[in-house]
Amino acid sequence: MTAKLDVAWFSPLPPKATGIAGYSERLLQALAATGQVRLTLYDEQIADCPLSDTHDCKELSTALVSPEVRASIGIPVYQLGNNARYHSAIWRLAQRLPGVVVLHDAVLYNMMASMGRGRLLQALAANGFPALDSLQQLEACMGSADQPDGQNMLEHYPQPHQFPLLKELNHCARLVVVHNQTAATMLQQQGYTGPVEIMPHLSFGACGYQPASLEQPVLQQLAQARQHNPALRVVGLFGFRGDNKQADVLVEALQQLPAELRQHTRLLIVGQGHTPDWLAASPFAEQTLAVDYVSDNDFQQALHLTDLLVNLRYPSFGETSGVQIHAMTAGCATLVNRTGWFAELPDDTVCHLSAAPADAPQLVPVLTQLLENNQQRQAIGRCARDWMQRHHSPTAVAAQLVSILERAQLLNPPRPVATQPAAWVERYRQRRLGALMADAGQQAIPVSMTAPATPAVKRPVASIKARLRQLPAALWLYGILVRVPFINPLLAALLRRLR
Repeated sequence: MTAKLDVAWFSPLPPKATGIAGYSERLLQALAATGQVRLTLYDEQIADCPLSDTHDCKELSTALVSPEVRASIGIPVYQLGNNARYHSAIWRLAQRLPGVVVLHDAVLYNMMASMGRGRLLQALAANGFPALDSLQQLEACMGSADQPDGQNMLEHYPQPHQFPLLKELNHCARLVVVHNQTAATMLQQQGYTGPVEIMPHLSFGACGYQPASLEQPVLQQLAQARQHNPALRVVGLFGFRGDNKQADVLVEALQQLPAELRQHTRLLIVGQGHTPDWLAASPFAEQTLAVDYVSDNDFQQALHLTDLLVNLRYPSFGETSGVQIHAMTAGCATLVNRTGWFAELPDDTVCHLSAAPADAPQLVPVLTQLLENNQQRQAIGRCARDWMQRHHSPTAVAAQLVSILERAQLLNPPRPVATQPAAWVERYRQRRLGALMADAGQQAIPVSMTAPATPAVKRPVASIKARLRQLPAALWLYGILVRVPFINPLLAALLRRLR
């Protein structure tokens, strides 16, 4: 009998309010059923995790701080998303202990930005962007934005796809698993050179419509309204309100529906980030129902209450939408952009708009046709459910993952690349020196060049030295220390520990 694979699973776990926690729960159940893996689960704050009754669950911090714990781990599997709240510690550990990375988002800008200005600066440099220039441009772009107090304004950059920041995966992934071809292509285009495997996302278990099981009062009221008014049509907008989901365009289009259809249409919003101020200001506010994060049962029941789920994305980040998978598993008709992974879905399983971005004039006739044509919606929903059962079943996905892990254990982990702080100091020194010389009437020194041997205008040596003394004393001390032979290895080791 083949020995079981010893797998350490690093992921947000239930009851955390993230789709990846639910994804892990379903996939872990299917993996355990294969009988081919021995699982140890790692997460932060696991005291309330229901999986601790059936699995060996440990605090992720033990692996972060203890080299002995890391040495005992067999095959690390990291679930990596774009939310720093749930994935920053996983990212830091992957840099110390390379493993199999299941990449749920092919753009990691938001996670890096949420980890702080310094981490974003480091990520920009590691991915080949002119770090200081890029950061200054980002801050200038967001400087006029009205952000709530205490929030990192860099998180809200409106075009994060310009900075995917995927190249560092070369140093922390034996191989990367993605859920679609679009993400695989983006990963390779952004400089990742290791192995890439495409593994479908998971479908969800079948769940019939059971209005009596609803817990949310808003959803209970909607179920009663549908029972009393068969003509009522519900348009769904589910999931966290990202800047790329075009919620404002959908609301504008709903307001422009034909009068009779608009009167019998409701917008159901399920998910976090849809602020009361935004909802109150929308032209469709009186016909909008909104709930925050809900239980899995209420989420599935809400899909059964929905006639048409609108799931627009622009730009696409190469993600496979968990909301879309949920809706298709439930047999709910969906309207999507023909972009990214959504373009890979067969035409009979969704209704495709033309290439993103969508606008209200484009949406209105499509929404009108779909809301008025029950047979068309039902046909789309049936095809979607059949597609999920054939291509995204947890049993088939778990078997594919076991095969991937068997190959991964034969791969040597990539060698960690030490941070080179001396380069940062040199950049800063040259910038500062260039500014000082420009103030003195001399030509500034480009950051990418060294100072010319003979400057165009000679200045007294004493004057330049006096100006250079204005630089922070810590930089001068560092410049002296790095010239001592044994200091650089010590600093590199310290930085690796801190990361």
